[in-house]
Amino acid sequence: MSHYKPFIIALWVLALLIAGMTLARLPLSAIHDSIAALSATQWTGWITINALIVAVLTRRWQILSSLLG
Repeated sequence: MSHYKPFIIALWVLALLIAGMTLARLPLSAIHDSIAALSATQWTGWITINALIVAVLTRRWQILSSLLG
């Protein structure tokens, strides 16, 4: 597997470069302003929605895993 190591390192470097380019193009100040403007009720709603999504996706993988044995 040692002959794959340079390829894997190159992929990680490429992934980090792409992530850096993406983050550099994001309007971070606008994102910060939007998040700062959320009320406690809105935070609760978003957290609840995200928790439900994680629960549904986790359950889906549990079902698929149990079907495989």
